Amino acid sequence: MHSVTDTVIRIVLEVLADDRIDHFFAAVVRENRQQIRQAVELGLHQKDDDELSQQLPTRPERQLFN
Repeated sequence: MHSVTDTVIRIVLEVLADDRIDHFFAAVVRENRQQIRQAVELGLHQKDDDELSQQLPTRPERQLFN
């Protein structure tokens, strides 16, 4: 079990040290920010509207659990 833990920690550290991960998360955050801004502009932060939510590139998260 100790070697599995060491291997997982080593892999995680290597992934975190990779510059591509920084670029990936920056892109994810940027896209998320744009989607949130668009949803707020549509008024979806105040009320659910299936027709308006269809204009978003992805469904709002709260709709995923209904």
